[in-house]
Amino acid sequence: MSARDMGQTSVSAQADVARSLPQGRNDAVRVETSATPTTGAPFDADRVSIIRNALRDGTYPIQPAKIADAMIAGRLLLSIPQ
Repeated sequence: MSARDMGQTSVSAQADVARSLPQGRNDAVRVETSATPTTGAPFDADRVSIIRNALRDGTYPIQPAKIADAMIAGRLLLSIPQ
C-alpha cells in the first residue's frame, strides 16, 4: 500500500494543489514543531538512552521474526475499514 493509498500525499502533490488555489486570498498557515511533546504518552529518557547506546554498540538484540510480526499486524490494522 502506498502513502497515497493511506491518505497521505507527497510534498510535490501538496505543492501542485497550493499552486492551483486562487492567488487573491491571503490565507496564512503557521506550523510549529516541537522536539519535546507537552502532552502524550509517558517518556522514559533513560530507557531511550540505553536502547540508543545498545543499537550504536551492536548489542541490542534484533529479532527479525518479531519485527515481521509487528509489520504484518500494523498492515492489518491499517486495512481495517473505519
